[in-house]
Amino acid sequence: MDFVVTGLQTIASMGPMVMMPIIILILGLIFRVKINVLLKSALLVGIGFAGVNMVINWFVAQVADSVTNMVANWGIQTSIMDVGWPARAAAT
Repeated sequence: MDFVVTGLQTIASMGPMVMMPIIILILGLIFRVKINVLLKSALLVGIGFAGVNMVINWFVAQVADSVTNMVANWGIQTSIMDVGWPARAAAT
């Protein structure tokens, strides 16, 4: 049982770009999807998560300096950066 838990923790620690294609592969095998369609779908899910991750990281890098300057100029205290609903919509 420890082997299964360790394996699942290892896969989960790799992030959604690795975990979601594996889940898609497992679900596709359960539902007997053709292997070529299944591999294409799993790869597209992984590439999609990588693309969303790149866009969000780029957006945060662009906005972070402005947010830091606003916090310093206005004298407010904040521990998070709210990027608004478009970034959250893209992430989901």
